[in-house]
Amino acid sequence: MERGVDVSYETSRRWTVKFGPLIAHVLRRRQPRPGDVLHLDEVVVKVAAKRLLVKLMKRWGSVPKRIITDKLRSYGAAKREVAPGLDHWSHKGLNNRAENIV
Repeated sequence: MERGVDVSYETSRRWTVKFGPLIAHVLRRRQPRPGDVLHLDEVVVKVAAKRLLVKLMKRWGSVPKRIITDKLRSYGAAKREVAPGLDHWSHKGLNNRAENIV
């Protein structure tokens, strides 16, 4: 009103309906895409390993070349079920990247 423009709630709603999907699409495209290597850690993971791997592959639309985990055995079992051809490195020191994020 200060600048002589009268904008109602309905106008704001229409703009949101019209431009909201476009803005959401642009923001999604700006998100970083994952690389070919996933670093997983049981401290970060609060769901089953098999469920996590399926969810990650479904979300990103591709299978990574390699996963690096700590010595938690459920990752190996989940990898054999979900993606048997996936390269899996399991070592305590290699997974420091995932542990340092938290």
